[in-house]
Amino acid sequence: MPRRQFTEEQIIEYLRQANAFLLRGDSVVEACRKVGVSKQSYYRWRKDYGGLSSNEARRLVELENENVHLRGQVSELIVKAKEERLRFEHELHQNKKMAGLGTLAGGIAHEINTPIQYIGDNLRFLREASHDLLDVLETCSQLIEHVEAKGVLVNIVAKCRTAYKRKDVDFLCHEVPQAIEQSIEGVKQVTNIVVAMNEFAHPIQREMVPVDLNRIIERSIIVCKSEWKHCADVKFNADENLPQVIGDEGVLNQVVLNLVVNAAHAISQKKEQVGQIMVETMLIEDQVRLSIEDNGIGIPEEIQPKIFKPFFTTKDVGEGTGQGLALVYEAIVNRHGGKIDVKSVVGEGTTFSIDLPTRPCHK
Repeated sequence: MPRRQFTEEQIIEYLRQANAFLLRGDSVVEACRKVGVSKQSYYRWRKDYGGLSSNEARRLVELENENVHLRGQVSELIVKAKEERLRFEHELHQNKKMAGLGTLAGGIAHEINTPIQYIGDNLRFLREASHDLLDVLETCSQLIEHVEAKGVLVNIVAKCRTAYKRKDVDFLCHEVPQAIEQSIEGVKQVTNIVVAMNEFAHPIQREMVPVDLNRIIERSIIVCKSEWKHCADVKFNADENLPQVIGDEGVLNQVVLNLVVNAAHAISQKKEQVGQIMVETMLIEDQVRLSIEDNGIGIPEEIQPKIFKPFFTTKDVGEGTGQGLALVYEAIVNRHGGKIDVKSVVGEGTTFSIDLPTRPCHK
């Protein structure tokens, strides 16, 4: 196909139009496409009519390539900035939601606390009163036996014996104290839950201060008991001599809660016998280590590097947000200057290990 011929006036006009597009920020490729000529023609005409040497034309190509590269870098930075903005917006939304839930939980805990105190006080009164009544009943039983041995008041004694057997007094004497003790123990458990909910919803400190990690773990396990009680047993091996860590109490509450709940979900997906969640604290040099181990379904090796990324989840739609472990990573590594490690074998279970500093971290 013969090459299209252009007059000098046409070439100069094409160059003028192309240069105008370049001044607006278009690339050479875009400018040539808009003008309707090839890039090769543009560079040839620039050399012939624009006073460019071959070296200058070559340099122009290099500059164009650099321009394309820089545009790509700018695009990547824009994408990263958008992702970071979305992450911060989601984190802000989560914080607001958690604050709202905390206020709600604290209010409920407060409302439960007063009637629970009444119930506890009344049960303790009934325990003391039942002991006194049983003592009186024992004395009456001895009196009936004594009168019966004397052979007097036969009709009255017979009625007492009949009533004694009909009401199964021996059974009541055995079971009533036990029922009262079990009720008192149940009230203690409710009280512990109320206290844990109050402390969880309203941490004493929000800034980075020395906090008791063992206490944080204890109340977090209580708060999420409904998640694990039907599928796992939780054992907490606490180092009683554990020093305090420098941390945000509210954030650490959420970290422990997320990891224990994740462990429970991993066990429930295994659909076998009741599983085990082992929580342990220990001091390693100047770091406090928290490990949470489960014998759930495990995490496939190929997705382990992705589990701390925001919005990544292996759960079905509507069951997971992909923010639990992302929050854990953000809290431990960025907020507290700690470390987090995960070891997992599919079908055997997963262990999360967290190291937290006992001294302030200057980042």
